[in-house]
Amino acid sequence: MLVTARSRSGAVGQRGVVGHARSADLLRRQVQPPLSRPDTGFWHLEVPQVEVVAGRAVLIFSCLPGQLSPERRAASGPGAIWCVPADSVLGPFDTGRAVPLTGEDLYSGRLVRDRAGQWVMLAFRNLKAGRFVGRSATRCR
Repeated sequence: MLVTARSRSGAVGQRGVVGHARSADLLRRQVQPPLSRPDTGFWHLEVPQVEVVAGRAVLIFSCLPGQLSPERRAASGPGAIWCVPADSVLGPFDTGRAVPLTGEDLYSGRLVRDRAGQWVMLAFRNLKAGRFVGRSATRCR
């Protein structure tokens, strides 16, 4: 199980990590070491998902511009749904290399396959003209 987590160490505004737990019975969980490290510019890494796309493991997660460090915003821009490749579905994920997939208009992205087997991302509309929308899932290619 991947979870939104924060490290006990690192810069206060950059402690977001991908938490990781295992369960043999889906009732009790054993917390594992995080699959990413802090101090990469993210307050949190929400809605983490890992899929294998075109033979490569990728992590997507959400973090709004207001929860990014100034350095991260300057380097990457004001993304909201982020992506980073890895060698394995269990990482480690170098979130310092994450790139934005969307602006803050979309949030909580999920990768799914359509009926034809093509990858698409579902997300909810976050902002439009600076106002919160919160509509149901939107389909993005």
